[in-house]
Amino acid sequence: MPKDDIQVTEGSVYQVIHDDLKIAADMTAKADLVREIIAIKDSRKLTQSQLGALIGMNQADVSRMLRGNFRNIAIGKIMECLTGLNRDVRIVIDRHPVEGEAGTIGVMVGG
Repeated sequence: MPKDDIQVTEGSVYQVIHDDLKIAADMTAKADLVREIIAIKDSRKLTQSQLGALIGMNQADVSRMLRGNFRNIAIGKIMECLTGLNRDVRIVIDRHPVEGEAGTIGVMVGG
């Protein structure tokens, strides 16, 4: 592929593939949460079956989620997975700095 054919974009891959910014924000937040689940799985050297036992999912569903196929998994379920892995999940609501502009959704991972 010639260098001129590469399109450079900013933001999440979900913003590129979804016209609906709410869907893109939801998918980005889910991806951030799943990335933390993957980090925990890797640090504990868990198999997908062992991970599933801890978070209440079968191995096949764990596999799909870890590969990024989480569109049909509610964000609340992904948060429950994290609590099953000994993580506290908090939702913080702040006022958006620009009046009249839609707020944003984001995930922050603490220590």
